Amino acid sequence: MIQSISKQEFQDAFTLAGKRNHFSTEALNTLFDYLKEQENEDTPYILDVIALCEDFKEYRYWNNFKADYPVIAEKCDKRSYRIGTSAIEELERFTAVIDIPNSGFLVSLPITTKRQGKS
Repeated sequence: MIQSISKQEFQDAFTLAGKRNHFSTEALNTLFDYLKEQENEDTPYILDVIALCEDFKEYRYWNNFKADYPVIAEKCDKRSYRIGTSAIEELERFTAVIDIPNSGFLVSLPITTKRQGKS
């Protein structure tokens, strides 16, 4: 049985799972929109709050990310300086990055030093 849910029901699922404080309201709304975009009729998304908490981490500032992932952050900083992009744009070479408008960004975990896609 498949059931579509609203943003509010998505947020409520985190509350019911005891994970409401894992993401800000802005991050939850952004994550909901991201998951809806990724979903298609053949493979509907099955909500797993615990998995989402393990698969995504919210950062408000680049320096917070840098503290958690100094090696990758340094690579991104160096390359961004060299070619004139933002460090967060460079991070997209390693993992999915979801912009939270006016609030920070989400990264998909785990992050590896192997690049994804083209360089």
